[in-house]
Amino acid sequence: MKKCVMLLVAGIFLFQMLQPAMVRAEEKSDKDLKVDKSLDGLSFSVLSYFDYSIGKKPGSGDTSTDYNEFRLTRGYFTARKN
Repeated sequence: MKKCVMLLVAGIFLFQMLQPAMVRAEEKSDKDLKVDKSLDGLSFSVLSYFDYSIGKKPGSGDTSTDYNEFRLTRGYFTARKN
């Protein structure tokens, strides 16, 4: 249950971060954008793998430490020229 809640919170956070960029992109028309011809056909993509972990780490003696963390395990940024 806790894992699902954390994933939901992370999804909402990412959506909130990307929303202003989407609105700005919709406000500008293609006529307003001036792009250098050398950038024509250039595309970018991102692929990332996140890991969510929850549990207990053993400590010294009878103590243990709880942990709850997200980690970016792998990430790829691709630029292609068509």
